Amino acid sequence: MRHIGEMLDAVEGAGGRIIFVKELLDSSQPASRAVIALLAEQAHTEASNLAWRIETWREGCRLKGKWTGRVPYGYRLIDGRLVPHPDEAPIVHRIVDELLGGSTLVRIAKALNEEGIPSPAMAKAVEMRAEGRQPKARGLTWRISSLSRVLRNPALVGWQLHNGRIVLGPDGDPVSVGHGILEAGEHARVLAELERRTALVRQSRTRTREAGTNTGGGRPPRSLLIGMARCGSCGFAMTAQPVSGQRPAYYRCSSPSLGHNCPAGAYIKLIDADLEVMRQLRARLGAMEPDDPILGAIAERWRDLIMPEGEGERAVLQSRLDAVRGRIIDLEEARYVRGEFAMADDVARWGGMIARLKAHRDAILQELEELGPPPDFDLNTLRGAYGSAAWDATPLPQRRRLLQIAVAKVVVACAHRRPLPAQDRVRILLVGEETEETS
Repeated sequence: MRHIGEMLDAVEGAGGRIIFVKELLDSSQPASRAVIALLAEQAHTEASNLAWRIETWREGCRLKGKWTGRVPYGYRLIDGRLVPHPDEAPIVHRIVDELLGGSTLVRIAKALNEEGIPSPAMAKAVEMRAEGRQPKARGLTWRISSLSRVLRNPALVGWQLHNGRIVLGPDGDPVSVGHGILEAGEHARVLAELERRTALVRQSRTRTREAGTNTGGGRPPRSLLIGMARCGSCGFAMTAQPVSGQRPAYYRCSSPSLGHNCPAGAYIKLIDADLEVMRQLRARLGAMEPDDPILGAIAERWRDLIMPEGEGERAVLQSRLDAVRGRIIDLEEARYVRGEFAMADDVARWGGMIARLKAHRDAILQELEELGPPPDFDLNTLRGAYGSAAWDATPLPQRRRLLQIAVAKVVVACAHRRPLPAQDRVRILLVGEETEETS
């Protein structure tokens, strides 16, 4: 109503008026302005009610296992249920087999395009033309992005997402929306393989990207400190340069190559920086007491990496527990906040769903209790993993994973044209330490 009044004032201020032919209203007349404002408020209320009804209908369809969104690639929609498409489902199986067989997404996309197999966008374009609509003319071939969307979609198992989470039924289990193309275990292998090929990309405080960029993001780094080393002058990430002629491999500030001005770009020999980081790390771990809070933060990451027998089951149970607790909160908000269960029958149905979810939650808690407490952290084992003998025998990718457990950042200061030793220029910040401003 307020916005309509402001609009009418602006029209009147410009010397104009609005005539509503159907309602026989004239904005220049005070009586008509009141009716216009009333109708605007009624329209606003109806829009809110309509949005609520549509969302309630969609929520009901989701809980009943009916698909209401765009049909994903590989399926047909029959009576609200997903059914594998006779032509597209075999293509999905082929993509999965080639991916798990070691083929890259680039190679898979190229082969599909060469064979003339329609992509999801092309299949949608054909469907739109059949309905008399004109599709967009771009992105109609297989690409890495289209393959990734197909492979990551939980609809391959017969599940659907809502607000970033898999839809769960009253019993806490995923609601089936049809016959899945893949089994849950097979889809988990696909997701794990995609995750394995994806380089971790974090963002520094200067908004530069660290390890893995748009070009070669899945290529494993060939240097120990890439992604952790920072220039002490500007805070930008440092890049590694290989051996060139008589010049040894070294780390240098990446700021100039990105078009930024660094007051004193850091530069250090690669071997010197790596050795100094390990010296400081071993010294600090050796001086830590078991109750050190920094050591506690490192221990949590250490447990996640080692994952002893039984911890995988613990992680699965914890994930199920979080999902059930989230579903309980959703139902409580639906009744007490949004007022969706007002009638007596609805309240009874709500009580049954809450009771089943709480029983499911208690069963999961019981299973977690039967697993016992998490295994104790062994400080000597952690220190041994960073020892000289074990470290020299560890491959570079594993070294990086071990180093990222304990080290959050490596700051390298500029030598200012003076021959300073590495121990005076390199400083490590361990996981759990407060971020310090570099100078």
